[in-house]
Amino acid sequence: RKQHRNIGLNMKEDDRNTNEKYANCNGLRYAIPYETRSSPIYIKDRFVGHSLDFVLGSMFRRNRGMQPIEEAIEHWSSEIDSGRVEIRGRKLSKDDPWEFYRATAKKIIEKGSSVRLQQHVHEKVVPMMENKINVLFENEEWISINKPPGLATIDEQGGCGINSLMTMVGEQLSLSRNNNETNYDGIQKRKLKLTPAHRLDKPVSGVLIIGKSPKKAAKILRVLHQATKGLKETNGVQKVYLARVYRNPESMALVKSQRKASEITKNDLDEVIINDSSIFPDEIITVEAELGWDNRTKRAIVRNDFGTKAAMDR
Repeated sequence: RKQHRNIGLNMKEDDRNTNEKYANCNGLRYAIPYETRSSPIYIKDRFVGHSLDFVLGSMFRRNRGMQPIEEAIEHWSSEIDSGRVEIRGRKLSKDDPWEFYRATAKKIIEKGSSVRLQQHVHEKVVPMMENKINVLFENEEWISINKPPGLATIDEQGGCGINSLMTMVGEQLSLSRNNNETNYDGIQKRKLKLTPAHRLDKPVSGVLIIGKSPKKAAKILRVLHQATKGLKETNGVQKVYLARVYRNPESMALVKSQRKASEITKNDLDEVIINDSSIFPDEIITVEAELGWDNRTKRAIVRNDFGTKAAMDR
């Protein structure tokens, strides 16, 4: 918190977002802390008959569950008394409004109950990506971007946080529409619910396809699943991953053994394909091979069916 206060004091007026949602400091995007409600949290049946403060204290004990239960109960009793916890019972009928209401610490939990918590959120700091996310393609249903490394596809807030990738893409799309760079009929009249059709890990960069609604993202996801399974009904979709690995004696031995193989059968082509060595100098070698996982070393390895030790990605 002290770090955030100092950032605010040293911030130039031009570095602050106009909506005061985030601040740009030395190329980093700091989300302004905010209050939000959690999604409904359903209480397990084993807690039926216990008081609400005991249930929350048992479910959310700090220090990886090592916090004394008395201390946890005291904390949640204070949260409940301050109105930061809401509760609702199970839905009794079709006409039941099924709304949340302010809870009391000694409320006895019934079967089917759920709670909603008021949370004070400090999001993680991410690189500043204003107008730096490259949009590769866009139509009425979906958009594809070149995802930069260092950003998670889905953040801790479920993709709706201030520093989430979906939020940044939405901000860039809104800016481009205001500049009339794109103008699809009806797009500007509604708020987009950007939903990724697949995921790329945080350190991975590459093409990421995002649906402009959850239904459109699900439609694209089905096509990608078909491509992964090798089905023909994929409309030419193919997923390709490129990994940069360190060169070491083991990887060189793998490449040399494959170079010496004078004949590679058609079945082996699906496993390992070596580019013509004349295209590259000796110190640069490209190998296309299937990756596996070594549980002993906890590393990704290149599968090698030619009898030599597999090269490891360090």
